[in-house]
Amino acid sequence: MKLFVVSPDCALEDQRLQINGTGWGLLEQDVSHNLNTPSSDFICISYSWGTGTCTSPFHPDFSVSDRTLPVLLTAIAQRPTSRKIWIDAFCVPPPSESSARDSTLQSMGFIYSRASEVLVVLTSRAIPALQQATTTGSRLLSPSHLAALEAEDWVTRAWTYQEAVNARRLSFVRLFLVNPGSASFSSADSVTTG
Repeated sequence: MKLFVVSPDCALEDQRLQINGTGWGLLEQDVSHNLNTPSSDFICISYSWGTGTCTSPFHPDFSVSDRTLPVLLTAIAQRPTSRKIWIDAFCVPPPSESSARDSTLQSMGFIYSRASEVLVVLTSRAIPALQQATTTGSRLLSPSHLAALEAEDWVTRAWTYQEAVNARRLSFVRLFLVNPGSASFSSADSVTTG
C-alpha cells in the first residue's frame, strides 16, 4: 500500500512547512500488507480535532483542525529523530482525490497497525494523570486523575479507539507549546505502553 507521511526527506519543491528551519513535506511511503513483517519506519499521531479550522499547508483548498500543526510540532519535539510522521489531517488525501481518500480512510486501522509507534497527544487536562503514571509507575490511576483523563476529548471519540487498539506501541504525551511560531518546546510528560 502507498501512503503519504510528513517528512523532511521529501523533495525540496514539496516542502510546504518550515519547522525549526527544516522544510517538511509529503513523502510517498510503501507499507507492507504482510502483518508478519516488522512495523514500518513511521509514527502515527492520534489526537482530537476540536472545532477550529485552518488551511492545510499541503492542500490549500482543504481545511484542517487548528490543533493539527501544534500536535505535529509536539510530536517532532517528543520524537526528534523521527523522520516520517503520519497525521490524518495532512496525510489523508483531500476530498478532491476521492478514490485515494476513500482507500486511505478504509485503511486507517491498518495504517496505525503498521506504525512503529502511535503517539497520542492529549491536552493539559491530562497532566495530573500522566504525572501520576510517570512518577509512580503505577498502571492504576486515582479516581480524580481517571476522571480528568476521561474528560479528554481524545478519550470520548470512537475513532481514536481503533488507533489505540491497532498500535504496536502506544505512547501518551501532553501538548505543550511555548512558541508555536518557532516550534520551541519545553519538556512534556509522557507515558509509553507496549
